[in-house]
Amino acid sequence: MKFIYDVYILFVSLNQSHSYKRKRPIENLFKNDIARVLDLFIFNSEFSYSTKELSDLTEIPYQKIQRILITLVNKKIILAKKSDNIKSFSINNNSELSKTLIRFVHQSVNIEIGQFIKNSPSMIIKR
Repeated sequence: MKFIYDVYILFVSLNQSHSYKRKRPIENLFKNDIARVLDLFIFNSEFSYSTKELSDLTEIPYQKIQRILITLVNKKIILAKKSDNIKSFSINNNSELSKTLIRFVHQSVNIEIGQFIKNSPSMIIKR
């Protein structure tokens, strides 16, 4: 997933007519804060985050993040771990719902990169 994320960031930086904030596949589809949180977890699946970190990164108020996390943990999309009185959250890679969301994001990214390549062949560097 890290490679796909790196390619996607490169794609977004090359495609200057669009803002990175518009390049969140799930949020782009559902237009809500839960979708923004899911995109963050999927694009950064190797990391775990505290509630405060999630609030800062997504620019969603702390209390709303708490409510979102309760929902996502209950649905088993997100895992919660407690260590040294700090609760951290990460994507549940064993959940069928998570796997489906990850596949959706991968496919969305691949489609968008394909469209960019098709529409901007002069920007592609050939080896």
